[in-house]
Amino acid sequence: MPILQLRNYGGVDNGQLANGEWWRLLTAQFVHVKQAHMLFNVITLFLLSLAVERAAGPFVLFLLWLLSGVAGTFASIYSVPPPYDIGSGASQALMGIAAAVIIFLWRTHDRPRWLVVTLSVTLILQLGLDLISAHYPKPGHVVGFLAGLILAVGLVPKSIRDPRLI
Repeated sequence: MPILQLRNYGGVDNGQLANGEWWRLLTAQFVHVKQAHMLFNVITLFLLSLAVERAAGPFVLFLLWLLSGVAGTFASIYSVPPPYDIGSGASQALMGIAAAVIIFLWRTHDRPRWLVVTLSVTLILQLGLDLISAHYPKPGHVVGFLAGLILAVGLVPKSIRDPRLI
C-alpha cells in the first residue's frame, strides 16, 4: 500500500490532528506500510514486553506502549513535510518499550541472555533501517525511545528479583 493512502486506513497526518482527530495517534500504531515491518514490530514488541510486563505489570506496560507510541507518532508527523507527514506503525512504541527494557536490565539482578540479545538486535536493526532510509535516526523513534525511558524510570520497580524473568 502506498504511504499516501495510509491516512484512509488509520494513519495520521497534521491536517487530521488540526481537525481534532486525535484518536488517529492511537490507530496509526496499527497501520503499517510493509508486512515485514509489521511482523518485526509484533515479534519484538512481544518479546520485549514479556520482561516489562512481568517486572511492572500489564497496566504499566500499556501506559509505556500507549504514551511512547503516541508521543513518537506525534513527533514523526511534524518532522516530515506534507503530503508525506503520515504517521504509521508501532516502531515508536517499540522504541519506548526497548527503553523500558534498558531500565529493567539496569535494575535487575539477573540479565537474561535472550532479553539482552533481543534488545540489541531490535535497537541495531531499527537504527540501521533509519540510517538506510532517512540517513539519520527518525525523530519519531527518538521521541518514542525518550518517552519510554522517562516513563520507565518512574514506573519500573527499583529492585527486581523475579525468577520468572530468566
